Amino acid sequence: MKSRYSLVLACALGLASVPALACTPEDALAKAEEAAETIHRLADGDPEKALALHEELLRLQARDPTNDRHTACEAYERVIQELEQKHGTESAS
Repeated sequence: MKSRYSLVLACALGLASVPALACTPEDALAKAEEAAETIHRLADGDPEKALALHEELLRLQARDPTNDRHTACEAYERVIQELEQKHGTESAS
């Protein structure tokens, strides 16, 4: 039983350490496109607001760049969520 537990743990750790399984370049590109669509939707046709949102996106990316702690997909997801939380309610009102 103990060796089976060790094998399962080793497999789980091995899978967790392979970032390609978690976020492929295609997945990261899709998340980047989702971020662009989010900016476009939140700007609602206002070029000045779109520019401001894009600049904010760049600041958020610089503040929390992709590193060993998370994948590019996770980084884009956090940026999208932060933009939605900060600006999503403004466009709804």
